[in-house]
Amino acid sequence: MSDYAIEISNVYKHFGGVKALQNINLNVKRGAIHALIGENGAGKSTLMKILSGIYIKDGGEIKINGKTVHFTNPKQSKEMGIGIIHQELALAPDLSVAENIFLDDLSFGGPFINWKLLNKKAQEALEKLGFHIDPKMRLGDLSVAYQQMVEIAKALAKNVNILILDEPTAVLADPEIDILFENLKKLQASGVTIIYISHRLEELFRISDTITVIKDGATVIELDPKTSTEDDVITNMVGRELQSLYPAKTPCQDIEMLRVSHLNRKNLLNDISLSVNKGEIVGLAGLVGAGRTEVARCIFGIDKFNSGEIYKDGQKLRLNSVVDAMNYGIGLVPESRKEQGAVLSRSILENMTMSSLDKITPFCLIDHTKERQLGE
Repeated sequence: MSDYAIEISNVYKHFGGVKALQNINLNVKRGAIHALIGENGAGKSTLMKILSGIYIKDGGEIKINGKTVHFTNPKQSKEMGIGIIHQELALAPDLSVAENIFLDDLSFGGPFINWKLLNKKAQEALEKLGFHIDPKMRLGDLSVAYQQMVEIAKALAKNVNILILDEPTAVLADPEIDILFENLKKLQASGVTIIYISHRLEELFRISDTITVIKDGATVIELDPKTSTEDDVITNMVGRELQSLYPAKTPCQDIEMLRVSHLNRKNLLNDISLSVNKGEIVGLAGLVGAGRTEVARCIFGIDKFNSGEIYKDGQKLRLNSVVDAMNYGIGLVPESRKEQGAVLSRSILENMTMSSLDKITPFCLIDHTKERQLGE
């Protein structure tokens, strides 16, 4: 049997005129945690979707445990023991947590669903990972971070021998990341091979045995995290040496733009106060469920708060709706982009301008020339 769980040779994939993958070569040793990194659009997720049977490769060869495979659907990939945790959550929001975890086998091979057993097994799967989530809860009522935990539990509840994780920690706080890494090490010790994709460099050096850098749909280099540095990874990712990771900070002005004073929302927020000066970037830190998102929603007028004040430019704001917040010049990029930030069935142009219709509808009809100008 081959020493490699995955062998990928000269794989390519095109979408029309777009070359998503051009010349990918990747060998993943059995029982290793192998990290993939590259800039957005480098081809990491495309390659993982080919491995999980979602996309069909246009050429090249893939071997799983020494056997040549050509997946044309996800079922074939699962039968080879491959599980994937997607960057975009693949869950059913109107079903319970337990139903989502065991969606492909709700009755565990029997003719009927035993709901008590289903919830019990889901509870065990969650507690085994150190996640404290009620398996009977409707999944859509959970925050994005908790939904990601369910996605992880769903993948790890299966008997997989190859596990792919695509940006699994994007919405997790450090304690949840620690729990995830503990479980990945346990899986590795049991013989599971893991492909780990992340933009967080410190994670790659902490968790992986090997790092492969991908750029413009092609493999660039394989690095040993024990003998390489973050600068080595970055230089190979961008194709040149960077003098500094971040631009110099522009000093903020000593003019208060926003002040949140003693904000309270029942069972969620307790006496929250903060101040933001003109030109300043203020970060909100805390564990999953600490209330960071809830503060933002109150400032943007989505949720009502029980007491407290919000001031902008020294003026006390009356926030009865999102429209009020927008009229005060406040914008929000929400935690869940797909559900709350964009209308996926509409065009990019429509999404960009739908919150500014007053600028492109002089006579109650959309002026498409103005719409295009505003979008561009």
